[in-house]
Amino acid sequence: MAMALFKNLKSFLGLSPLLQDRGACMLVSEQEGAEIWIDGKNTKRLTPQMIAIPQMRDVKIELKLFGHETHQVTLRSSNKLSYYYCHLNRIPLRLVVNEVESSVSL
Repeated sequence: MAMALFKNLKSFLGLSPLLQDRGACMLVSEQEGAEIWIDGKNTKRLTPQMIAIPQMRDVKIELKLFGHETHQVTLRSSNKLSYYYCHLNRIPLRLVVNEVESSVSL
């Protein structure tokens, strides 16, 4: 299995002339399953995931997960292989039952 991964990564990292200006970035969020958006477009991929990004150019990454705040970062890499890890903050919940009951007048 390790050999198959190496072959795929090796071809992914630049043996193809189409990918010479691209690198690989491993995106990991502590809460797995976040949608990966690149430059405003949904990639239809979920974390953890290795993605291709242009080298030496700013790339806007957004990670979106239900019940969590959207995490935004701008990445720029000069390497063929990079890694980005983040913790997604939960959206705070609050109890609104008392507010609804007190606003209703009989």
